[in-house]
Amino acid sequence: MALTLKWDNHHRVLQADQLVAYDDGDTGREAGQQTVVEWRWRADPGDAWGAPATQIIDAPPIATYDPPADGWVQVTVYSQRNGLASWQAHQGEFYVVGGAPVAPGPRITDSGDRRITDAGDVRVTE
Repeated sequence: MALTLKWDNHHRVLQADQLVAYDDGDTGREAGQQTVVEWRWRADPGDAWGAPATQIIDAPPIATYDPPADGWVQVTVYSQRNGLASWQAHQGEFYVVGGAPVAPGPRITDSGDRRITDAGDVRVTE
């Protein structure tokens, strides 16, 4: 099962004189802008990340990736234009089972109790 990433493009020149939140929707792409998506995989949190599977996207704003097995996936997304890469990359990591992200489970002590912080938050595995 492939992971699919979708995003909204943001035209920085058209937005130069107005405040536009990152989640306000697509404002278009400026001429020559491309989106770079780098996918990395590792089996366990202690392993090194594998070499990136890189996609350079013009349109539509969609990228897909088939993880080689269950494990951790890291995705990094940034724009480039005229050979210059943005300094503001977005990055996320998640655990994948059967090609689909799964939510982390609660951390359990050896006696079977859930771990809770002094603030009352339940700890989760990474």
